[in-house]
Amino acid sequence: MVDERSAGAIIYCQQDNKIEYLLLQYPQGHWDFARGHIEPGETEHDAASREISEETGIPGLEFVPGFRELNNWTYRLPGGKISNKQAVYFIATCKNKSIIISEEHRKFEWLNYTQTLERITFSNTKEILAKAHNFIISSGEKV
Repeated sequence: MVDERSAGAIIYCQQDNKIEYLLLQYPQGHWDFARGHIEPGETEHDAASREISEETGIPGLEFVPGFRELNNWTYRLPGGKISNKQAVYFIATCKNKSIIISEEHRKFEWLNYTQTLERITFSNTKEILAKAHNFIISSGEKV
């Protein structure tokens, strides 16, 4: 059994009073948020910033204080070992929607809340999006 920890963010951009969320398509075909492994000595926020910058080219994200959600699952690694994975998600805003996608992903899309909810592959990630969206709306953002 292997234990893995990663950090990422639900990234949104607000333009013209509309909120759009960034989704990435992973090589296995599923759609999810940007995230990656926490390296030794890194904080969760540092890991999320680094991974998002590497995967999307977005510099200088602004993390929204007060939101931190965990997502836990298990999966089979190549070779048959089982991994217990835990990902921590924050909310982050960006100033523009320019993306330089890494080779780690197939595609990206900016989608409104309903479209994002429909596109996300896994139900536990959909629950985290719903919590993040409610958090953003309760902080006064317009949709």
